[in-house]
Amino acid sequence: AEITLSFDKSILKATDATLLGTIAEGRLMFFNKYDDSIRIAISGTSPLSGSGPLVYVGFNVLSLPKDSTIIHFDRMRFNEGIPPVTTKDAVIKPCEVFQISGVIRYCLNNNPVDAALVRITGGKTDSVKTDASGGYGFLNLTGGLNYTVRPDKADDASGSITAYDASLILRYVVHLINFSSCQKLSADVTGNCEVSAYDASYILRHVVGQITQFPIGKDWKFFPATFVLDANPCLGIPDSIFYAALADNKFNQDYKGIMYGDVSGNWAGKVVIAGTPKQISVFPKITAKEFTVKPGEEFTLPLELADLGETYSAEFSLSYNADWLEAKTVTPSELTSGFMLEQKISDSQIKIALASAKPVTGSGTFVGITFKVSDKAKIGDRAEIKLQNLR
Repeated sequence: AEITLSFDKSILKATDATLLGTIAEGRLMFFNKYDDSIRIAISGTSPLSGSGPLVYVGFNVLSLPKDSTIIHFDRMRFNEGIPPVTTKDAVIKPCEVFQISGVIRYCLNNNPVDAALVRITGGKTDSVKTDASGGYGFLNLTGGLNYTVRPDKADDASGSITAYDASLILRYVVHLINFSSCQKLSADVTGNCEVSAYDASYILRHVVGQITQFPIGKDWKFFPATFVLDANPCLGIPDSIFYAALADNKFNQDYKGIMYGDVSGNWAGKVVIAGTPKQISVFPKITAKEFTVKPGEEFTLPLELADLGETYSAEFSLSYNADWLEAKTVTPSELTSGFMLEQKISDSQIKIALASAKPVTGSGTFVGITFKVSDKAKIGDRAEIKLQNLR
């Protein structure tokens, strides 16, 4: 076979030719490059048959044509002209490039979601993180190709998942308050398409550190901002946007997101929107009151709160010397008998979280914490129990 291709030398430059992967692979080939053309000769000892690529010719693009340019067949001949050949010139057009960009906002308070990982797949595989304003963008996307954009985010609870979220769920379950669609989606941490007291129990377990992830298996949920959540959001919520044969710039490709467990909507990126702290008096002050106990004996420490306003939830931790004390159990009091309670006991700390659909007020014992004194303790030894992170 003899081939001569010509082209505009200001736009294209021939670089090489190869038979690898063609129907002529294994035959002898020579080529010669010129400024505006390339000549190729192929020969072999057996007849060529079948269909498919005959030869691959490489080019460098020196500049983009204003409209298009062609690679022309000056010569294409098999044997000495038999069989005859019909050729078709190659038309080279400049590819158009576009961009996709948008903003991601938190569904419950409309704050920008920073540091979300946004991935693009299809005609291009890449990822970017949203900036402080929640913005993201993908540039230089080749037109005519398909793309899918999908945001994601892990963790970043920033202290926004609290026992108060569990209390909101309990109030919703008994019809004391209503939830928005975004709140319902955030509250369903089990992923069973229902908001129940079981979800509240998982939030309390998360607060005290019994679990690090909810049964739904992910921390966040994102969906296109144009998608309208129904009254009971669950199934069929898209998590991405698909672009078929991209033909123009796609601006304002916005998303909304929720973090599972944050029912109150106080997540605010790098800053948590904190509620006004209540002034709570705690008695007895652990350092002021002494419990006289014997080695191996158990005693119950009452946590007494005074002048409570309407309190739906509480969380706190107690630290102690594990050489002398062992935390055993936490029990609600008469005041908090209707509260859901979760705890996590470690070697030197116990974390406690409570929540209820109905508030408590006034003063009294909130919970009782039972400790056992180590058998190694001696008469006259002193152990301090410290209350921490009460809210």
